[in-house]
Amino acid sequence: MCKPNESNIPSTGGILVSLLSAQSYGLATQVEIDDSTSSPDREWINTGLGGGKGAGAFLVSYSFLSGSSVYSGRLVTAFTLPVVEARRSFSFTEIAGLYGLGFKSRFFKASISAGISYVTGSDRGDFSTVGFPIDIEATITPFESFGFAGKVFWSANSKKPWGGFAICLQFGL
Repeated sequence: MCKPNESNIPSTGGILVSLLSAQSYGLATQVEIDDSTSSPDREWINTGLGGGKGAGAFLVSYSFLSGSSVYSGRLVTAFTLPVVEARRSFSFTEIAGLYGLGFKSRFFKASISAGISYVTGSDRGDFSTVGFPIDIEATITPFESFGFAGKVFWSANSKKPWGGFAICLQFGL
């Protein structure tokens, strides 16, 4: 049986000297962390047309994706469609700031976000109020800086809750 003594139990100093010697002779390798697989920050602008509840809509938005966080600003304006003759005049404009979660791969992007907005418009009189917008977006990006997006949006507010959809052209920055 082997008894512990100084010859068969390395000291911590001996381990340190061994590691330094191995590195100086090229026997040890240095581990480097490659973060090129982490997704880089992305920016894009959407502009599109759509509608909801008997009205047409025009949407412009700017979004910034950092990791899985999405920061967005959006402008939605809705108007009475000329083909709906029996409907009274209606207008809706919303300026919103949103925060949410997003995902980006080479050919697909998706996000869901919510925030706060200022809403103004007219429907049986003029109104303006604070709203709580929700935004869901799915995008096909066949090119690095160009894609096609579908957006579903909603503005919960005390005067005229309104939602719709938009088909957008997307331009990456």
